[in-house]
Amino acid sequence: MILRLWMILDFNVKEKGDYMDKPNVFVSSTIYDFADLRSALKYWLEEMGFGVRMSEFNDFVKDSSENSYDACFKAIEECDYYILLIGSRVGGLFSKEPKISITEKEYQIANQLANEGKLKKLFVFVRKDIWTIKEDRKALAKFLTDEYVTDKEIQVEEIVNHSSKFVNDAEFIIGFINEVGKVDEMIKAVKSDQMRPKYNWINTFSTFEDIITVLKAELHIRTNLSYIRWGEIVLQEVARNITLLCYKDVKDGKLMPYFSTAYMFREAVPKQMGGSFSVETKYSNGAAMFGTIGCLQGEQLSCEMIEGAIKSGVFLSYNSNYDDYETGNIQKALQEMMANINMLKKISEQMNNNIEKVTNMLKKLKTDQPGKITLDTNDTDIIPVLAAYDCHFNIWELSRYLFAVIKFNYDIDKFPQLKPKGIFDFSVDDLVWGRLSVEDVYNYFVPREK
Repeated sequence: MILRLWMILDFNVKEKGDYMDKPNVFVSSTIYDFADLRSALKYWLEEMGFGVRMSEFNDFVKDSSENSYDACFKAIEECDYYILLIGSRVGGLFSKEPKISITEKEYQIANQLANEGKLKKLFVFVRKDIWTIKEDRKALAKFLTDEYVTDKEIQVEEIVNHSSKFVNDAEFIIGFINEVGKVDEMIKAVKSDQMRPKYNWINTFSTFEDIITVLKAELHIRTNLSYIRWGEIVLQEVARNITLLCYKDVKDGKLMPYFSTAYMFREAVPKQMGGSFSVETKYSNGAAMFGTIGCLQGEQLSCEMIEGAIKSGVFLSYNSNYDDYETGNIQKALQEMMANINMLKKISEQMNNNIEKVTNMLKKLKTDQPGKITLDTNDTDIIPVLAAYDCHFNIWELSRYLFAVIKFNYDIDKFPQLKPKGIFDFSVDDLVWGRLSVEDVYNYFVPREK
């Protein structure tokens, strides 16, 4: 059980490699001229929650007994997405006749998989200066052909495909770009009114930002994928807990929190401890009903995933003013949720282990007589009911907030108004010394410059 829980909490532990439970991306390119870019792209994609397959890194999953080319081809088949980067170099050759580079062969396999529906998306990026050279030479070829069509001494192809310090094999690189752009297929489709080829979109780039801008749009990345995954895990646990704290109204199907039966009773309790108070018996009966249900079900609640999310730090907020991470509202909501669940579990444990206390509580709250009853705020038999009510209320409000901000991008600053940690708003300590909060301590030890 502990091992399974750890595997859920730690996304780096997998039964069959680190790529099995996340969308995987294969990045294809010549390595020497793209080393820094590939490294940056790997880091960014992994931060977004993707598994990245790059053969030059030690975490590249492969069968070492296979041929290195075949291992790379198989890796493409195991991925969801394929990224191709085209620059100025050809790289190693897969075959000499016909001349096919390893990168080109990887693309051909990816293109086939995409057309078979086995690859979700295929992205092609060409360095902007290489694209400019391609377009310039295309224009030059047209000019030479149009102007010197009868001059046999003009070798158009030699002029157009000459190598330079910007591109070492212009003929191959331009041909490769035309292949991924499916130029010949497009010309045939237009002439014969046939179906046009898919996966022929080419993106040009000059900077790393150009690439990630495309990927963010195409992969619908609005935020860190780890944030999304942890958010879903947390909400699943929150939803399971809510099933224990609510019931469904048979008339309209609405969720009704159990604490709602004790709402009027809780409102009648003075905000300051000490002394007695009166409450209508119909409200005390509602509190008795809640006491038998709400106080006893807390032991079944769980907060393992919530604790895991807190420890992961994925919901910490970055404060650009101080160049530091801090506890934002989502992290705060998770901490409050965990504290209230643990408090309710303790109350339930105490009540379940002390039937006499439950009996005494029912005797004092439940009655068939109309009118009012008088109760004491210091009565230890009803204090657990009040404390359980506050925990239920806070868990409900925090659940609504977490669903709203994680699923529906609700205003994160609209943090719910919670019941205080103590049953009563004020104590002697508050009046004499003042009650400390975690924020007070943190701000004292880590003062912020104004």
